[in-house]
Amino acid sequence: MSYAKPTQVYVMGDAGGPIKVGASSRPKRRARALIWEGHARAMTIFATYQRPRDALTVERVALWLLREHRVKGEWFSVSPGRACAAIEEAIKMVDSGDRASVRKAKGRQRMMPPRQTRDWASIMQEMDEWARNNPEAFAAQAAAMGLRL
Repeated sequence: MSYAKPTQVYVMGDAGGPIKVGASSRPKRRARALIWEGHARAMTIFATYQRPRDALTVERVALWLLREHRVKGEWFSVSPGRACAAIEEAIKMVDSGDRASVRKAKGRQRMMPPRQTRDWASIMQEMDEWARNNPEAFAAQAAAMGLRL
């Protein structure tokens, strides 16, 4: 199987949950895959930016700009508008030819975190911490799943 080179940078997420910033040649297919993989019950694509030559560079810089709001990997605790603003700022940086800033961002951002094995206790602890820090999002997720709190 061969993968197409990413040509778009996207912002997507589900109601009340974290926002994902990524690059893909087919964002709609990527949204369906995230639902199928169990990352969310529903995904909304808030914005896409056509970048046929430098989608991965723009994505990396945007991820670096959002680094203080990272939940995990490419998922962030920000509004869709804030994620779009980061992508637009990244596009300006890349288009301006400000190589030093782009190199700095690209050098510090790894595309994929190192693979780690984790036990269920640490995963549950992380989920409990997220629920305590994001009570509105947790309540929305629980309600979407039909759970009573």
